[in-house]
Amino acid sequence: MDEEGEFIRAKDKAFRLLGIRAHSEMELRRKLKSGKFSSTVVEMAIERCRELGYIDDAQFARARARALASGKQSGNRRIAFDLKERGVSGDIVDAAIAEVDEEIAEEKRIRLFLEKQRPVKTTGEKAVDPSVIFKEKARLIRSLTGRGFPLDIIMDTINTREEGEFHGNDGE
Repeated sequence: MDEEGEFIRAKDKAFRLLGIRAHSEMELRRKLKSGKFSSTVVEMAIERCRELGYIDDAQFARARARALASGKQSGNRRIAFDLKERGVSGDIVDAAIAEVDEEIAEEKRIRLFLEKQRPVKTTGEKAVDPSVIFKEKARLIRSLTGRGFPLDIIMDTINTREEGEFHGNDGE
């Protein structure tokens, strides 16, 4: 097949892929290469998508970081890992995280996550076994660290939440 026909097929595939969801430049390049297109044709298709504004790693990183922060309540480390896995450069990752952090700080994301979790149930005046509370707290900490939040912020937020619940019960 001639190079022009291959370019049209590669460009059409790129447009279809971008119509489904946004991709980083590296993701799109990888998918086109897996379609058995030559490196020259892949680069031509990527360049055409860039010219049309269909791929922009900075815009992609901002949107992806925002989605991970608000939708999945991910921490900055998880966001950075996700974006780097998708081939976004370090400077763009840092800028996207800084922008998202201004909109919704990690502490707030942790609080939102904690609000969605089921609290340990207490039945009337009956005391709750401290080991149950400890296990629940450990589960929350593991879940939050797995989401990419730093341990110091997790602990500060959980402790502040517990103090608020404690003081909220005695009228202070």
